[in-house]
Amino acid sequence: NTGWWILLTLSRDSSLPVVTSVSTVPRLFTILVIALALCEGFVYASKDDVDEVLPMPNQGNEGFEVAEENFDQWIYQGAGNAQAGRERIKARLKIHLDELDRICSLTSEQKQKLTLAAQGDMKRLFDEIEVVRIKFRAVRKNQNAFNEIWKDINPLRQKISSDLFSGKSFYGKTVRNTLTSEQLVSYDTVANERRQFRYKATIAVAFTNLEKIVPLKNSQRQVLMEMVLNETKPPRTFGNLDYQLVLVQLGRFPEDRYKKVLDDRQWKLLEGHLAQYRGFEQNLIQQGIIDRADVAPIHSQNDEPADALNPIRSGQ
Repeated sequence: NTGWWILLTLSRDSSLPVVTSVSTVPRLFTILVIALALCEGFVYASKDDVDEVLPMPNQGNEGFEVAEENFDQWIYQGAGNAQAGRERIKARLKIHLDELDRICSLTSEQKQKLTLAAQGDMKRLFDEIEVVRIKFRAVRKNQNAFNEIWKDINPLRQKISSDLFSGKSFYGKTVRNTLTSEQLVSYDTVANERRQFRYKATIAVAFTNLEKIVPLKNSQRQVLMEMVLNETKPPRTFGNLDYQLVLVQLGRFPEDRYKKVLDDRQWKLLEGHLAQYRGFEQNLIQQGIIDRADVAPIHSQNDEPADALNPIRSGQ
């Protein structure tokens, strides 16, 4: 250190007076103060220099870059670009309005209110997408930070792939406030039938994937599918998380219900797979797919005869 070198040099200088009396102390003290001040000055100078040094580029980011067009393909899931994705959403709105008009015979005023409400939902969605697009551009060349963008992309994908115009949307609320009581009865009847039909199809598709892990006999499959269909409620919306939804619903049933249907090996496979989705219901609740009351545990049914449900024991 330069300050200490100066101090050492001064101490070796023969021209300096030797401390033989009190009178020489002030002069030597002054020299020490100057040397220490120089030393302190160099310390602060070094700190300032470090602050101004730019960080070295992260070697892990070299060559990493996600093309910007990927963003729209991820968000709109199959549409070639943002314009095509927006047009597809607008087409879905037209289908909604045409179907509602067919069921309820809407007046011109009702159509106008519902159209404005749906346009408000679309504008809010498109604005949210543009906010996430800015975040995407900021990290698309940063491999370390890129994975964080998925927590913003996935909710938008779910909203688009499920039902943008569901009951919680501005459009959905406007339907409730715009239709007459007679129209609402007709609308709810058709809507509930459609939800139940789609729920049945969703369960069937989920079991097709589930059987890649847990092979089932046809009779076993039918018992379990009907168990889910008849004892659980359809979700508010359908979409990318349909499989996870069915697994969460299966996880609500107690062990004894399965042991009446499955053999020990099948139950062990199913139990291990269901364990992977334990706690996932919180995600479904947060995204508005189900209500908290819809995922409460289902109690045992000990009064059911085992042979009536177990196709293995009954020889089916």
